[in-house]
Amino acid sequence: MEEALSVRLLGGFAVGVGARTVDDGVWRLRKARTLVTLLALEPDRRVHQDRLCRLWWPDRDGIATRRNLHQVVHAARGALGTVGIDRGVVLRRDLVVLAPGRQVVVDLEEFRRRAREARDSSDLRLLEQALAAGAGELLPEDRHEAWAQPHRDALRGLRTELALAAATVAGGQGRHRHAVEALLPVLAEDELDEAVARALMRALAADGRRSEALAVFERVRDGIGREYGGVPDPRTRRLYRDLLAGSTDGPPDSLDDGTAESPAGSPAACAGRGRVMGRGPASGPHNLPTAVTALIGRADELEETGALLDRTRMLTITGSGGAGKTRLATELARRRLGRHPDGVWLVELAALSRGDLLAHQIAGALGLTLPERGAPQPALLRQLGGRRLLLVLDNCEHLVDPCAHLVHEVLRRCPGVVVLATSRESLRVEGEVAWRIPSLAVPGAGATARQLVDLSGMREVRVDPAARLAHVGGGARWGDVDAATAAHGLATPGGLVSTTGVAGLTLGGGIGWLSRRYGLACDNLRAVELVTADGRVVQADDEQEPDLMWGLRGGGGNFGVATRFAVALHPVAEVTAGLAVFPFERAAEVAAFLRDRVGSLSDEFRTLLGFLTAPAAEFIPPELRDRPVVAVAGCHCGPPAQAQDELAPLRALRPAADLFGPMPYAAWQTMFDAKVPAGRRYHFAGGYTAGCPDDMIGTIVEAIRARPSTASEFHLHHMGGAVARVSGDATAYPGRDAEFTFNVVGIWDDPADDAANQAWARDLAAAMAPHGRTYVNFLTEREGEQRLRDAYGPRRYARLVELKRRYDPTNLFRFNQNIAP
Repeated sequence: MEEALSVRLLGGFAVGVGARTVDDGVWRLRKARTLVTLLALEPDRRVHQDRLCRLWWPDRDGIATRRNLHQVVHAARGALGTVGIDRGVVLRRDLVVLAPGRQVVVDLEEFRRRAREARDSSDLRLLEQALAAGAGELLPEDRHEAWAQPHRDALRGLRTELALAAATVAGGQGRHRHAVEALLPVLAEDELDEAVARALMRALAADGRRSEALAVFERVRDGIGREYGGVPDPRTRRLYRDLLAGSTDGPPDSLDDGTAESPAGSPAACAGRGRVMGRGPASGPHNLPTAVTALIGRADELEETGALLDRTRMLTITGSGGAGKTRLATELARRRLGRHPDGVWLVELAALSRGDLLAHQIAGALGLTLPERGAPQPALLRQLGGRRLLLVLDNCEHLVDPCAHLVHEVLRRCPGVVVLATSRESLRVEGEVAWRIPSLAVPGAGATARQLVDLSGMREVRVDPAARLAHVGGGARWGDVDAATAAHGLATPGGLVSTTGVAGLTLGGGIGWLSRRYGLACDNLRAVELVTADGRVVQADDEQEPDLMWGLRGGGGNFGVATRFAVALHPVAEVTAGLAVFPFERAAEVAAFLRDRVGSLSDEFRTLLGFLTAPAAEFIPPELRDRPVVAVAGCHCGPPAQAQDELAPLRALRPAADLFGPMPYAAWQTMFDAKVPAGRRYHFAGGYTAGCPDDMIGTIVEAIRARPSTASEFHLHHMGGAVARVSGDATAYPGRDAEFTFNVVGIWDDPADDAANQAWARDLAAAMAPHGRTYVNFLTEREGEQRLRDAYGPRRYARLVELKRRYDPTNLFRFNQNIAP
């Protein structure tokens, strides 16, 4: 068994295996060490690469940040290699993973484990030992980094909880000096933590040190006055008066003690004000609405979000409007009643239009009173500082920035507060876990017009490296396939965006970066498992059901539900890929150059000519940022030296930005994901063209200048190579002889702009019609029979109709580019 990788975070960073430790001098990049730290802090030792890119390069765009991240991963891998860990940091799908397959032991987690055991045991010796184990400063090298602060605050909160538990046990045993020794270091970390201050005052007084107890109150009072211009909590003031009177027999330190001195603005004091508030022996105070119906169909989501909330202090449930975020959040909060001593509090933000009133809205929900003068947020934070509660912020999407700012301060200054938020987008707060709510799997029985078959649970990918085959579930995305095959140095052609579904792209043809070398996705299809309209499960390949297999290679989803694929794999690991960006004024020149050049390129090199808007990123010259540009994207899967030779003529044109370089193929497959996220509005229209004449280039240039949305693009894909070498009759795919395939990509955000953007995409596609014919995979709208007949050609279309009559005679599968029986 391999030795565990040990990571020390308390008292200073160190990494090692057994007696071997990574020397400080081999961390070539500081970010490499930070990367290992961030991975070690995650329970599953993995971080999404987008989170890392946003953390380190928030103002840069996709390609540059991914390349920078690969350099950091390489540097971290090299450092860990010095202690015998091969591939200590790897990229898998969209995730960066630490030491996959090897045990990773982190001292912070060991402290948390001991803390849980000690807290559950109520054994003073174990509590004191746990406090000693967690005494070192967390990440002292990163104490000024914003990303580290939530982790430091969470550790402080755990130490506080342990210290208070130890003080309670010690006090019950009459060992008051032990209570004082447990509490002093914690109060030194945050001298304004009133819960700790009150416990220390009681312990000092019980130990016969009343003057020291009074001095604790005076320091807290003075500190609150200096920082907030306020006074201590009523409970703290009451205890001070009791001590002055020579008594410490007041009521227990609880929000809901039922006395007149209960905090004027506390939830307990405000019960009955506004929403009906509840409290029970096993529930605790809350203001959650009464659940009049059960939450149906969300058992898995409740379990998953509950597990996330157990290990983070900030969880945001994201998703589109109407997806059920509020209902899930309130049910999740209800299930946590009793776990937060000071309650669970729902803050409804949907009707709040002003961010400057956010603190007042939260205070109102909790029944807290803010001062009439002075900044409301510091006053709110002071009152939340000593409390242990769950704060539920519902509908944050129209107040993302003010919510993010306030939540950041809550996480930093209120270690006992856990935040659960709902929003259409994440708040982008350091330490936040964003979890997107999935749609319910299947429409209800009343959905008679059409039924949805959701295969998203069938995303498994099994690789057979000896046979060079991948067995892929019907719901898989290309990112799933790329990650699984990359682990074996293999790949298969598949799309340009990793979030694209394997089934739809493959059955329609499937253009990818490797297509000139290894063919289309459908050319690499070796077998399909299909559920037909009559419920039969059919296994199709070139020997069983060969006619059906012919139709599945380009005929789309007309014949059944594809639940499993077998696809061929090829030896591809590293590629030379990137972008060359030119000013838009050079569009005609660059397009003509590429048109005349592509015929001499090897099959290993595939290019795409894009007419688009340059991102406002550092790798783009300032004068081109947010301006129309023309770009040549390309991927070369051959030897690096050959790639450099074939790039030389393009570089001789002196692009304004040259981003070509070596990278893993799976990483290149994700480079354009950020351009087409879920939630935007899209309209695609595309087809094949035999060439790229000057008048066609002119049409494209004028259309880009006239586009209603600057996010919209036009792509011209270089074809040929292995695609053209397959006989035109061998598959249903009709575009073998095309030199180029074009795609009009309409992208916008406001539904009010639908008509203008859809018309622009349709008009440009219509203007391209004289130069070629339709490609079904690049269509948003369902086309009529004549358009499809023209796209496939008469003989091919007739054969598809015959297959449709055999496998789906009632046209059950018709919500597609439909071949009618």
